This record gives sequence, structure tokens and C-alpha cells, in this order.
Amino acid sequence: GDDAFVFWNTFQHLFFGWPLYLFQNATGGRRTPQGAKIDRKKPVSHFKPSSQVFEDNQRDMIMPGTVGCLMVLAALLYVDVLAGLGTSLFWYWGAYVIVNGWLVLYTWLHHTDSDIPHFSDGHFSYMRGATCSVDRSYPELINYVHHHIGSTHVLHHISFQVPHYRAQDATRIYKEKYPHLYRFDNRSIWSATKEIARSCHFVDDVRGVQYYKSMTELPPNPFAKSGKG
Repeated sequence: GDDAFVFWNTFQHLFFGWPLYLFQNATGGRRTPQGAKIDRKKPVSHFKPSSQVFEDNQRDMIMPGTVGCLMVLAALLYVDVLAGLGTSLFWYWGAYVIVNGWLVLYTWLHHTDSDIPHFSDGHFSYMRGATCSVDRSYPELINYVHHHIGSTHVLHHISFQVPHYRAQDATRIYKEKYPHLYRFDNRSIWSATKEIARSCHFVDDVRGVQYYKSMTELPPNPFAKSGKG
């Protein structure tokens, strides 16, 4: 049913979204930093220096990071050998899954909504892209612990140089100066997550200005009634 689909869509985003992004650039940009179109037949992993997703001056930094990740995995395996299978699961992987899910939830919620457009090359500009995010209403404790990154996220795209302790003031100024460009959703995070998981699945094309659509809007299978396919 609809609720089961919403649950599965949310689950796969929160648990598999980050690894898929790192290994396959899933939901990542369609162009390289140099402006060429991403070729899916060539490397797109964030662990390979030859990957298309990096600037040329970043490539020498990738392999040390990849080696570091492999060393951590080896250390966790060694801990399991010494202290028993499941030790790293209890002390490391549980916390990792929570942090992974929370990071993806932030990214998903602040860059996805039914009224956030996707631009083609001819329609895109830095500022048009920067304003296409949305601030959301988090509980006060979450805002405090996370330095209001969820309720000042639009500003982060406008100028990432604003420190977190000035972000609230800067957001207020931005809202006053450009109210027609500022997006804020006061629904609960759970309500917003359910709506996005239910309705924001794909865009029709990479031309012009596109908005998210739901899979329920896909045309019917032409073979369904005839029994073909």
C-alpha cells in the first residue's frame, strides 16, 4: 500500500543513500566540475582519484582518504577478532547508522520538495540554484544541538562563509530583503518526510525547468490490459 511504499522509500534513502552516493554518485550532479556531462561508464566513485566528480587539484588527496577508510575497516575487523564478533557492531556500526541516516535526512529534506525546481543548462545560474533549498521546522533541542543548520540551510547555500553563530541573524536579514526567494516549511519533520517520500520521485526531463513528480503520475503500462510484456 501507499504507507508501505513511503516506509520503504524512506528506509532506503536513510540507510543506503549515503553509501550509494559515495560509491556510485547516486543523486549526485550530472556534470563534472569541469562542466562536461558525467559518463556513467567511467568512474564516479568518491574513493577513486580518477573519478569524474573531482577537481584536478583534488585527486592527490583522494587515495590517502581511501586508504584511511580501509585502515578503519581493518581495525574494526581486528577488534571483532580480539573481543568477539559483534563488538564493532555494538560500539561503532550502530552509531554510524544513526549518523548516516541523520545526515541523509538533512540533505534529503533541504534539497527536495514539490515546489523546488530543477534547471537545465540554459536556465541555471549560481544564485537560482543556491535559492532552491528549503528551511524546515525542527524541535528546539535539535536546532540547539545542531547549531540551527536545518532552519538556516537556505543561507548556507547563499553564502557558506557565514559562521553558524551568525546564521540566524543573517537568515532574518535575507528573509526581510528577499521574501519572494525564501522557502520555509513549518510542517513537522515527520510530515515533511512522509510527503517527500510519497510525492517526490523523478523529473520528466533535463530540459527547461522541471519539478518533482510522483510515480503515481507515470503513464499506464500499455501492455497491462493486453497481457503482453
